[in-house]
Amino acid sequence: MAAFAKGAYDAAAYNAFRPVYPPKLFDKLWSFHRSGRNARWTRAVDLGCGTGQATLKLTTQFEHAIGVDPSPKMIQQANELISSSPFHNPPNGNRRIVFENAPAEKLAFLQDESVDFVSAAQAVHWFDYARLWREINRVLRPGGSVAFWGYSELRIRHFPYLTPIITYYSQGSSPRQPQPPSNLDLQPDILANEPLTHAASSRTGTMARVEPEPDSLGAYWEQPGRSILDGGLLSIPNPPSSAHFDLSASQVVLYSGSLRPDVFQAFTDYENRQIEGKKREIVQEDVVLEKEMTWELLERYCRTWSSLATYLEQHPDEKERRDGDILQRFLKRMKDEIVSRGEAVPESLTVEWPMTLLLYRKGD
Repeated sequence: MAAFAKGAYDAAAYNAFRPVYPPKLFDKLWSFHRSGRNARWTRAVDLGCGTGQATLKLTTQFEHAIGVDPSPKMIQQANELISSSPFHNPPNGNRRIVFENAPAEKLAFLQDESVDFVSAAQAVHWFDYARLWREINRVLRPGGSVAFWGYSELRIRHFPYLTPIITYYSQGSSPRQPQPPSNLDLQPDILANEPLTHAASSRTGTMARVEPEPDSLGAYWEQPGRSILDGGLLSIPNPPSSAHFDLSASQVVLYSGSLRPDVFQAFTDYENRQIEGKKREIVQEDVVLEKEMTWELLERYCRTWSSLATYLEQHPDEKERRDGDILQRFLKRMKDEIVSRGEAVPESLTVEWPMTLLLYRKGD
Protein backbone atom coordinates (compact mmCIF):
# COMPACT_ATOMS: atom_id res chain seq x y z
CA MET A 1 0.00 0.00 0.00
CA ALA A 2 3.07 2.24 0.09
CA ALA A 3 2.39 3.89 -3.27
CA PHE A 4 -1.10 5.02 -2.23
CA ALA A 5 0.22 6.47 1.01
CA LYS A 6 2.85 8.65 -0.65
CA GLY A 7 2.15 12.35 -0.76
CA ALA A 8 2.70 12.47 -4.53
CA TYR A 9 0.01 9.88 -5.26
CA ASP A 10 -3.00 11.46 -7.00
CA ALA A 11 -6.01 10.32 -4.98
CA ALA A 12 -8.35 12.51 -7.05
CA ALA A 13 -7.27 10.77 -10.26
CA TYR A 14 -7.69 7.41 -8.54
CA ASN A 15 -11.32 8.28 -7.83
CA ALA A 16 -12.01 9.81 -11.25
CA PHE A 17 -10.66 7.10 -13.55
CA ARG A 18 -11.24 3.84 -11.72
CA PRO A 19 -14.29 1.73 -12.68
CA VAL A 20 -17.52 2.27 -10.75
CA TYR A 21 -19.03 -0.72 -8.95
CA PRO A 22 -22.37 -1.59 -10.61
CA PRO A 23 -25.82 -1.80 -8.96
CA LYS A 24 -25.93 -5.57 -9.56
CA LEU A 25 -23.01 -6.04 -7.19
CA PHE A 26 -24.70 -4.14 -4.37
CA ASP A 27 -28.02 -5.89 -4.99
CA LYS A 28 -26.17 -9.14 -4.32
CA LEU A 29 -24.72 -7.77 -1.07
CA TRP A 30 -28.09 -6.66 0.21
CA SER A 31 -29.87 -9.90 -0.73
CA PHE A 32 -27.18 -12.01 0.94
CA HIS A 33 -27.35 -9.97 4.14
CA ARG A 34 -31.15 -9.97 4.10
CA SER A 35 -31.22 -13.78 3.81
CA GLY A 36 -29.76 -14.13 7.31
CA ARG A 37 -32.22 -14.91 10.08
CA ASN A 38 -31.11 -12.04 12.32
CA ALA A 39 -30.08 -9.43 9.77
CA ARG A 40 -29.90 -5.89 11.14
CA TRP A 41 -29.34 -2.67 9.23
CA THR A 42 -27.91 -0.26 11.79
CA ARG A 43 -24.16 0.03 11.18
CA ALA A 44 -21.86 -0.97 8.31
CA VAL A 45 -18.08 -0.62 8.10
CA ASP A 46 -16.10 -0.35 4.84
CA LEU A 47 -12.46 -1.39 5.29
CA GLY A 48 -9.73 0.06 3.08
CA CYS A 49 -12.36 2.49 1.85
CA GLY A 50 -10.07 4.65 -0.30
CA THR A 51 -12.04 7.64 -1.56
CA GLY A 52 -15.33 6.24 -0.22
CA GLN A 53 -17.04 5.01 -3.38
CA ALA A 54 -18.39 1.85 -1.73
CA THR A 55 -18.85 3.49 1.68
CA LEU A 56 -21.40 5.91 0.28
CA LYS A 57 -23.39 3.01 -1.17
CA LEU A 58 -23.71 1.50 2.29
CA THR A 59 -25.78 4.48 3.41
CA THR A 60 -28.55 3.46 0.99
CA GLN A 61 -29.29 0.46 3.23
CA PHE A 62 -27.73 1.06 6.65
CA GLU A 63 -28.46 3.82 9.14
CA HIS A 64 -24.77 4.55 9.62
CA ALA A 65 -21.66 3.81 7.57
CA ILE A 66 -18.01 4.11 8.58
CA GLY A 67 -15.19 4.19 6.05
CA VAL A 68 -11.77 3.09 7.31
CA ASP A 69 -8.45 3.61 5.53
CA PRO A 70 -4.80 3.83 6.69
CA SER A 71 -3.98 6.54 4.13
CA PRO A 72 -4.61 10.11 5.39
CA LYS A 73 -4.70 11.34 1.79
CA MET A 74 -7.47 8.90 0.86
CA ILE A 75 -9.48 9.91 3.94
CA GLN A 76 -9.05 13.58 3.04
CA GLN A 77 -10.24 12.92 -0.51
CA ALA A 78 -13.21 10.88 0.76
CA ASN A 79 -14.31 13.70 3.06
CA GLU A 80 -14.00 16.24 0.26
CA LEU A 81 -16.04 14.11 -2.16
CA ILE A 82 -18.97 13.69 0.21
CA SER A 83 -18.77 17.10 1.92
CA SER A 84 -21.97 18.25 0.21
CA SER A 85 -23.83 14.97 0.72
CA PRO A 86 -26.94 15.06 2.94
CA PHE A 87 -25.62 11.86 4.53
CA HIS A 88 -22.53 13.76 5.65
CA ASN A 89 -24.16 17.01 6.77
CA PRO A 90 -27.79 16.25 7.64
CA PRO A 91 -30.04 19.02 8.99
CA ASN A 92 -30.28 17.33 12.39
CA GLY A 93 -26.49 17.08 12.71
CA ASN A 94 -26.57 13.28 13.02
CA ARG A 95 -24.01 12.30 10.39
CA ARG A 96 -24.75 8.99 8.68
CA ILE A 97 -21.30 8.56 7.18
CA VAL A 98 -17.90 9.19 8.76
CA PHE A 99 -14.33 8.26 7.86
CA GLU A 100 -11.64 6.96 10.19
CA ASN A 101 -7.89 6.94 9.52
CA ALA A 102 -6.92 3.49 10.77
CA PRO A 103 -5.77 0.06 9.59
CA ALA A 104 -8.49 -2.51 9.02
CA GLU A 105 -6.98 -4.79 11.64
CA LYS A 106 -7.26 -2.21 14.46
CA LEU A 107 -10.80 -0.91 14.88
CA ALA A 108 -10.36 0.40 18.41
CA PHE A 109 -13.08 3.01 17.87
CA LEU A 110 -15.71 0.22 17.58
CA GLN A 111 -17.26 -1.66 20.49
CA ASP A 112 -17.65 -5.42 20.59
CA GLU A 113 -20.55 -6.77 18.47
CA SER A 114 -21.57 -3.28 17.34
CA VAL A 115 -21.48 -3.79 13.54
CA ASP A 116 -24.00 -5.50 11.25
CA PHE A 117 -22.07 -5.56 7.97
CA VAL A 118 -18.39 -5.39 7.02
CA SER A 119 -17.23 -4.75 3.48
CA ALA A 120 -13.90 -4.35 1.70
CA ALA A 121 -13.45 -3.72 -1.99
CA GLN A 122 -10.22 -3.29 -3.97
CA ALA A 123 -8.15 -3.20 -0.78
CA VAL A 124 -8.69 -6.86 0.16
CA HIS A 125 -5.19 -7.85 -0.95
CA TRP A 126 -3.52 -5.59 1.62
CA PHE A 127 -4.92 -7.12 4.80
CA ASP A 128 -3.29 -9.28 7.44
CA TYR A 129 -6.01 -11.91 7.74
CA ALA A 130 -4.76 -13.57 10.91
CA ARG A 131 -5.48 -10.27 12.66
CA LEU A 132 -8.32 -9.09 10.48
CA TRP A 133 -10.62 -12.05 11.09
CA ARG A 134 -10.04 -11.75 14.83
CA GLU A 135 -10.99 -8.07 14.74
CA ILE A 136 -14.00 -8.64 12.49
CA ASN A 137 -15.18 -11.41 14.80
CA ARG A 138 -14.90 -8.98 17.71
CA VAL A 139 -16.91 -6.11 16.20
CA LEU A 140 -19.46 -8.07 14.13
CA ARG A 141 -22.77 -9.02 15.68
CA PRO A 142 -23.95 -12.65 15.50
CA GLY A 143 -25.73 -13.07 12.18
CA GLY A 144 -23.75 -10.23 10.63
CA SER A 145 -22.33 -10.41 7.11
CA VAL A 146 -18.93 -9.84 5.51
CA ALA A 147 -18.38 -9.00 1.83
CA PHE A 148 -14.97 -8.84 0.17
CA TRP A 149 -14.54 -8.13 -3.52
CA GLY A 150 -11.83 -7.19 -5.97
CA TYR A 151 -11.18 -7.07 -9.70
CA SER A 152 -8.20 -8.37 -11.62
CA GLU A 153 -6.37 -7.56 -14.83
CA LEU A 154 -8.45 -5.75 -17.43
CA ARG A 155 -9.70 -7.19 -20.72
CA ILE A 156 -10.83 -5.43 -23.90
CA ARG A 157 -14.17 -6.67 -25.22
CA HIS A 158 -14.13 -7.80 -28.88
CA PHE A 159 -10.32 -7.81 -28.87
CA PRO A 160 -9.28 -11.03 -27.08
CA TYR A 161 -6.00 -11.12 -28.97
CA LEU A 162 -4.87 -8.09 -26.98
CA THR A 163 -4.92 -10.09 -23.74
CA PRO A 164 -1.33 -11.45 -24.07
CA ILE A 165 -0.08 -7.89 -24.59
CA ILE A 166 -1.98 -6.71 -21.53
CA THR A 167 -0.78 -9.61 -19.40
CA TYR A 168 2.87 -9.12 -20.34
CA TYR A 169 2.68 -5.39 -19.59
CA SER A 170 0.99 -6.01 -16.23
CA GLN A 171 2.56 -9.27 -15.06
CA GLY A 172 5.50 -10.13 -17.30
CA SER A 173 6.19 -13.31 -19.25
CA SER A 174 5.43 -15.68 -16.35
CA PRO A 175 2.07 -14.69 -14.82
CA ARG A 176 1.37 -16.50 -11.57
CA GLN A 177 -1.48 -18.96 -11.28
CA PRO A 178 -4.19 -18.66 -8.58
CA GLN A 179 -2.83 -19.94 -5.28
CA PRO A 180 -4.93 -21.62 -2.54
CA PRO A 181 -5.22 -19.81 0.79
CA SER A 182 -3.39 -20.59 3.97
CA ASN A 183 -5.28 -22.29 6.80
CA LEU A 184 -5.46 -19.83 9.68
CA ASP A 185 -6.34 -22.66 12.07
CA LEU A 186 -2.78 -23.92 11.59
CA GLN A 187 -1.11 -20.59 12.36
CA PRO A 188 0.18 -19.86 15.88
CA ASP A 189 -2.24 -17.73 17.89
CA ILE A 190 0.69 -15.45 18.80
CA LEU A 191 0.29 -13.87 15.35
CA ALA A 192 -2.64 -11.88 16.63
CA ASN A 193 -0.44 -10.20 19.26
CA GLU A 194 2.55 -9.33 17.09
CA PRO A 195 3.11 -5.73 15.94
CA LEU A 196 1.11 -4.86 12.83
CA THR A 197 3.68 -4.42 10.05
CA HIS A 198 1.78 -5.44 6.88
CA ALA A 199 4.85 -7.41 5.85
CA ALA A 200 4.06 -9.67 2.94
CA SER A 201 4.85 -12.80 4.95
CA SER A 202 2.19 -11.96 7.56
CA ARG A 203 -0.61 -11.34 5.09
CA THR A 204 -1.23 -14.34 2.88
CA GLY A 205 2.17 -15.92 2.34
CA THR A 206 5.45 -15.08 0.68
CA MET A 207 6.36 -14.84 -2.99
CA ALA A 208 9.58 -15.16 -4.92
CA ARG A 209 10.91 -11.96 -6.38
CA VAL A 210 9.66 -11.09 -9.86
CA GLU A 211 12.60 -10.14 -12.05
CA PRO A 212 12.30 -6.95 -14.16
CA GLU A 213 11.58 -7.41 -17.85
CA PRO A 214 11.62 -4.84 -20.67
CA ASP A 215 8.37 -2.88 -21.06
CA SER A 216 6.65 -4.72 -18.21
CA LEU A 217 5.42 -3.59 -14.78
CA GLY A 218 5.38 -7.13 -13.38
CA ALA A 219 8.31 -6.51 -11.05
CA TYR A 220 6.95 -3.22 -9.72
CA TRP A 221 3.76 -4.31 -7.95
CA GLU A 222 3.89 -4.70 -4.21
CA GLN A 223 3.57 -8.44 -3.60
CA PRO A 224 1.89 -10.69 -2.71
CA GLY A 225 -0.91 -8.13 -2.98
CA ARG A 226 -1.20 -7.89 -6.74
CA SER A 227 -1.01 -11.64 -7.25
CA ILE A 228 -3.98 -12.04 -4.89
CA LEU A 229 -6.10 -9.82 -7.14
CA ASP A 230 -4.91 -11.44 -10.36
CA GLY A 231 -5.59 -14.84 -8.77
CA GLY A 232 -9.24 -13.93 -8.31
CA LEU A 233 -8.99 -13.71 -4.48
CA LEU A 234 -8.51 -17.47 -4.15
CA SER A 235 -5.64 -16.72 -1.73
CA ILE A 236 -7.90 -14.91 0.75
CA PRO A 237 -8.03 -17.17 3.84
CA ASN A 238 -11.36 -18.24 5.29
CA PRO A 239 -12.03 -17.19 8.89
CA PRO A 240 -10.56 -19.58 11.45
CA SER A 241 -12.92 -21.93 13.27
CA SER A 242 -12.51 -19.83 16.43
CA ALA A 243 -14.32 -16.96 14.67
CA HIS A 244 -17.61 -18.90 14.52
CA PHE A 245 -18.49 -18.21 10.88
CA ASP A 246 -20.84 -20.55 9.02
CA LEU A 247 -18.86 -21.48 5.89
CA SER A 248 -21.74 -23.57 4.54
CA ALA A 249 -23.71 -20.30 4.24
CA SER A 250 -20.83 -18.54 2.49
CA GLN A 251 -20.59 -17.88 -1.24
CA VAL A 252 -17.97 -17.23 -3.91
CA VAL A 253 -19.45 -15.21 -6.78
CA LEU A 254 -17.28 -14.97 -9.90
CA TYR A 255 -18.37 -12.08 -12.13
CA SER A 256 -16.04 -13.12 -14.91
CA GLY A 257 -18.16 -14.87 -17.54
CA SER A 258 -15.78 -16.81 -19.78
CA LEU A 259 -12.80 -14.51 -19.12
CA ARG A 260 -11.21 -16.45 -16.25
CA PRO A 261 -11.86 -20.21 -16.47
CA ASP A 262 -8.63 -20.74 -14.52
CA VAL A 263 -10.05 -18.94 -11.48
CA PHE A 264 -13.32 -20.87 -11.62
CA GLN A 265 -11.45 -24.18 -11.83
CA ALA A 266 -9.07 -23.21 -9.02
CA PHE A 267 -11.96 -22.34 -6.67
CA THR A 268 -13.81 -25.53 -7.64
CA ASP A 269 -10.75 -27.69 -6.97
CA TYR A 270 -10.15 -26.01 -3.62
CA GLU A 271 -13.75 -26.35 -2.40
CA ASN A 272 -13.89 -29.99 -3.50
CA ARG A 273 -11.03 -30.72 -1.11
CA GLN A 274 -12.91 -29.31 1.89
CA ILE A 275 -14.95 -31.42 4.29
CA GLU A 276 -18.75 -31.23 4.35
CA GLY A 277 -20.01 -28.22 6.28
CA LYS A 278 -16.90 -26.23 5.30
CA LYS A 279 -17.60 -25.88 1.58
CA ARG A 280 -18.64 -22.58 0.07
CA GLU A 281 -21.11 -22.30 -2.77
CA ILE A 282 -19.49 -21.17 -6.04
CA VAL A 283 -21.60 -19.07 -8.40
CA GLN A 284 -20.43 -17.96 -11.84
CA GLU A 285 -22.02 -14.85 -13.35
CA ASP A 286 -21.49 -12.61 -16.39
CA VAL A 287 -19.04 -9.72 -16.22
CA VAL A 288 -20.67 -6.72 -14.53
CA LEU A 289 -17.71 -4.36 -14.07
CA GLU A 290 -17.09 -2.54 -17.32
CA LYS A 291 -16.49 0.95 -18.63
CA GLU A 292 -16.48 2.58 -22.06
CA MET A 293 -13.17 4.35 -22.51
CA THR A 294 -11.43 6.39 -25.15
CA TRP A 295 -7.73 5.66 -25.55
CA GLU A 296 -7.03 8.84 -23.59
CA LEU A 297 -9.25 7.74 -20.72
CA LEU A 298 -7.67 4.29 -20.76
CA GLU A 299 -4.26 5.93 -20.42
CA ARG A 300 -5.46 8.03 -17.49
CA TYR A 301 -6.85 4.92 -15.78
CA CYS A 302 -3.60 3.03 -16.29
CA ARG A 303 -1.70 5.96 -14.76
CA THR A 304 -3.46 5.25 -11.45
CA TRP A 305 -1.64 1.91 -11.17
CA SER A 306 0.70 1.85 -8.19
CA SER A 307 3.17 -0.26 -10.19
CA LEU A 308 3.49 2.47 -12.81
CA ALA A 309 4.12 5.08 -10.12
CA THR A 310 6.88 2.88 -8.68
CA TYR A 311 8.38 2.18 -12.12
CA LEU A 312 8.50 5.86 -13.12
CA GLU A 313 10.00 6.77 -9.78
CA GLN A 314 12.81 4.29 -10.39
CA HIS A 315 13.23 5.21 -14.08
CA PRO A 316 13.15 9.04 -14.24
CA ASP A 317 14.68 8.91 -17.74
CA GLU A 318 11.39 7.55 -19.12
CA LYS A 319 9.96 11.02 -19.62
CA GLU A 320 12.84 11.85 -21.97
CA ARG A 321 12.21 8.98 -24.39
CA ARG A 322 11.07 10.04 -27.86
CA ASP A 323 8.84 6.97 -28.21
CA GLY A 324 6.96 7.79 -25.00
CA ASP A 325 7.07 6.27 -21.54
CA ILE A 326 6.36 2.62 -20.75
CA LEU A 327 2.58 3.15 -20.66
CA GLN A 328 2.46 5.03 -23.96
CA ARG A 329 4.53 2.29 -25.60
CA PHE A 330 2.12 -0.33 -24.25
CA LEU A 331 -0.90 1.47 -25.72
CA LYS A 332 0.90 1.80 -29.05
CA ARG A 333 1.61 -1.94 -29.10
CA MET A 334 -2.09 -2.64 -28.70
CA LYS A 335 -3.00 -0.25 -31.52
CA ASP A 336 -0.32 -1.74 -33.76
CA GLU A 337 -1.67 -5.24 -33.07
CA ILE A 338 -5.18 -4.18 -34.10
CA VAL A 339 -3.85 -2.67 -37.34
CA SER A 340 -1.70 -5.74 -38.06
CA ARG A 341 -4.88 -7.84 -38.08
CA GLY A 342 -6.47 -5.64 -40.73
CA GLU A 343 -8.85 -3.88 -38.37
CA ALA A 344 -9.38 -0.19 -37.75
CA VAL A 345 -8.36 1.18 -34.37
CA PRO A 346 -11.63 2.20 -32.65
CA GLU A 347 -12.03 5.58 -31.00
CA SER A 348 -13.28 3.93 -27.81
CA LEU A 349 -13.04 0.54 -26.14
CA THR A 350 -15.21 -1.46 -23.77
CA VAL A 351 -12.93 -2.32 -20.87
CA GLU A 352 -13.94 -5.25 -18.66
CA TRP A 353 -12.62 -6.39 -15.30
CA PRO A 354 -13.18 -9.94 -14.00
CA MET A 355 -14.35 -9.57 -10.39
CA THR A 356 -14.66 -11.95 -7.44
CA LEU A 357 -17.05 -11.48 -4.53
CA LEU A 358 -16.60 -13.41 -1.26
CA LEU A 359 -19.58 -13.51 1.11
CA TYR A 360 -19.52 -14.74 4.72
CA ARG A 361 -22.01 -14.88 7.58
CA LYS A 362 -21.21 -15.03 11.26
CA GLY A 363 -23.09 -17.71 13.17
CA ASP A 364 -26.04 -16.70 15.34
